[in-house]
Amino acid sequence: MWVLRNLVWSFVERIFPRGASALVMVLLAAMATPSVVGIYALGILSLSLFQSVTDASIRQIAVRAVKSQSGRRFLSKYKNAVLSSGTVFLLACFFGIYLYLPSSLESHTWALMPLLAVPFISVLRVESVARLQLVNSWKSLARIQVVAAAVSLLVSIPLLLMTRSLWASSVQMLLTELIFTFLAVRHAHGLSPLEPGTSDGTAIAREYGQVSMYSALGWAQGQADRLFLTLFAGPAALGLYTFAQSLSRSVGDSLSTSTSNVLRPKLLVEKLSASEIRGRTEPLLIRAGFMSGISTIVVILATVLLFPLFLSDEWGPALNAAAIMSLAVGPTMLSWSITVVLIAMGRMRWAAPIKVLGVGMALPIALVAVADLEAAAFLVVGRDVLIMVLMLLVARSAIGWRTTFWFLLWLGALGALVGFIR
Repeated sequence: MWVLRNLVWSFVERIFPRGASALVMVLLAAMATPSVVGIYALGILSLSLFQSVTDASIRQIAVRAVKSQSGRRFLSKYKNAVLSSGTVFLLACFFGIYLYLPSSLESHTWALMPLLAVPFISVLRVESVARLQLVNSWKSLARIQVVAAAVSLLVSIPLLLMTRSLWASSVQMLLTELIFTFLAVRHAHGLSPLEPGTSDGTAIAREYGQVSMYSALGWAQGQADRLFLTLFAGPAALGLYTFAQSLSRSVGDSLSTSTSNVLRPKLLVEKLSASEIRGRTEPLLIRAGFMSGISTIVVILATVLLFPLFLSDEWGPALNAAAIMSLAVGPTMLSWSITVVLIAMGRMRWAAPIKVLGVGMALPIALVAVADLEAAAFLVVGRDVLIMVLMLLVARSAIGWRTTFWFLLWLGALGALVGFIR
C-alpha cells in the first residue's frame, strides 16, 4: 500500500506543474493562432534541450550523490557549471528564433524572456529535492507543487486574459519554478543532517555523463521531429503538433517522471541483484501501468468530447492526433522507469544505442506530419512501443513477466478504444 501511496503523491507532485502549463496552453490556443503557439514551442524546445542534459540528468543520480561528501562536491561543481551557462545558452537560442521568424512574428520572441531565469532557479533546488526524495517525502513535495501551480495560475490566467499573448505562458512557468524551488529548499532545510556516506566521486561523474548523453538522445528522440517540422512547414504546423503533444503527454510524462522518482530511492542507494531489483520494481510498475491506462482514457475523452466545445476547427487535426498519441503514455512510462533499472544494473551503456534508433525515426515522422498529423501520431506511438520493447529486452532479467503482460494488455485495449472512437 505504501508503494501505491508514494506513487500517487509523486504523481501529484509532477502533474500539477505540467497540468497548469497545459491549461494555459489550451486557453492560449483559444485566443491565438497556431503560429503564436509554435513560437512558444520553440522557446520550450530550447529550454528542454538544456534541461535534458542538466536538470533531468542530475535528478537521476542526485539521490545517490547527496549521501556522500564526494557526491555533494560533484553537485556543487554541477551547480556552478549550470549557473554560468544556462542563461547564455538560452539567449543564443532565442536570438536564433528571432532571426528565423518572419517580421510579422518577431515581436513575440520577447515574451520568451522570463524563461531565461528557469535554469538558474532549478539548479538551486537539486540537493534539496534529492534529500526530500531520499526520505520519501512525496506528500510534502506534492503539496509544494500544488501551491506553486496554483499561485502561478492565479497570476498567469488573468495576465493571459488581459494580454492574449505568450507572456502568460512564460510567466506561468517561471512562477511555478520559482515558488517550488523556494518551498523545496525551505522544507529540506528542516531535515536532520545527512549521515556520512561513501561513494566514488569519479564514478558519480562518469554516471552523470552517461545519463546526460542518454537524456540528450531522449530529447532528440522526442523533439527532433518538431525541429524538422518547423524547418519543413513553419511555426503554424509546429503549433498544431506541439498542442497535440501537450494534450496527450502532459499527464503521461508526469506519470513517467513520478514513477522514476519513486524507483530511484528504492534501487540506487545500495547494490542489488537482478532478482532484488525485480522484486522492488514489479509492484510499482504494475500499479503505474494501471494509472497510465486510466490517464490515457481521460486524455482520449477530453480530446474527443471536451476541447472541441471551445476550440476552433483549425485545431481539429491536433485534437485527433492527441487522442492517438496518448497511446504512448504507458510505453513511455515503462521506458523511463527501465532507465533507473539499468542504472541500478550498471547497464546504462546499452540505453544510448536504443535512443539513437528513436532519433533516427524523427525525420520520417516530421515528413509525414507535414501532410497528415494523424498518421504522424501513429508513427510516434509505434516508435515509443519499439523503444519500450528494446529496453525490456536489455533489462529482462530485472523486469518481471507480469509487468510486460499487463502493459501489452493495456496497450491493446486502449488501441481498440481509439479505433472504436475514430
